[in-house]
This record gives sequence, C-alpha cells and structure tokens, in this order.
Amino acid sequence: MMKKLKLPLYPYLESIFGYPVDAPQVVFYWEPENEKLMHDDGLEGSTANARAYL
Repeated sequence: MMKKLKLPLYPYLESIFGYPVDAPQVVFYWEPENEKLMHDDGLEGSTANARAYL
C-alpha cells in the first residue's frame, strides 16, 4: 500500500536517483523483496540509484 506524503523535495531529486527522462510525473518507491529503488512514470519503470535513496 502506498501513502502519498506532502513533503518538500530536494531540487533535481530525479537526477540524483538517476532518472533519465523529463516526464511530468514520476513515482519513486522502495521494492523490499529485491531491495531496490524503483521508478515508474507510466511509460517505463525500472531500477534507480539505491545509494541516493539510502
């Protein structure tokens, strides 16, 4: 279950996570089974830079 949080975000956070596209919306989430940071923009989903997340 995902919970939407209203938090201020660091500018260019998507670049820090290694997200390569300039989509209007993207979600980053932790996948506990694989211990990986994931991203999904509705068109593509993949792993992201987990070191930046941790």
